[in-house]
Amino acid sequence: MQDPDYAIRDLYNAIGEGDFPSWTMYVQVMTEREADNWRFNPFDVTKVWPHREFPLVEVGRMTLNRNPQNYFAEVEQMAFCPSHMIPGSS
Repeated sequence: MQDPDYAIRDLYNAIGEGDFPSWTMYVQVMTEREADNWRFNPFDVTKVWPHREFPLVEVGRMTLNRNPQNYFAEVEQMAFCPSHMIPGSS
């Protein structure tokens, strides 16, 4: 039997037990001029920027250190539009 909620429940339980998942976060930076002249649209999510030309820059560590109090307001609504992120919550 498949359990479609396994991943979210596993994450929720891990955070609840204090086993906070974390990732090192990197960005790639391209100037506006480079973007204007690049061989493909840099915002095309089906393309990968070459690391040789745009190396990864470490910006910090992202840690999920609490479960949401209101799942819809803090998770579902955010998924619909990233602009719903509360300033300072990142």
